[in-house]
Amino acid sequence: MRNFIAVFLIALSTILYGQNIDTIKTSISHGNATKIASYFSETIELSILEEDGFYSKKQAQIVLDNFFKSNKPTS
Repeated sequence: MRNFIAVFLIALSTILYGQNIDTIKTSISHGNATKIASYFSETIELSILEEDGFYSKKQAQIVLDNFFKSNKPTS
């Protein structure tokens, strides 16, 4: 029974991880900084062009949003 539960949890986490990746890819292609930032931890190291550093979740979302406003995704 323990083996079944372990396999089930691994399978479930793999499925959820895959869904997160698809959501993140879609969010990037639409330039949705808010959705992307929902996956950030409370502090994040972010490097975009010439802006790099440690940011709070909200600050990183703003930096990413500004990037998408200046650089619209094309695909």
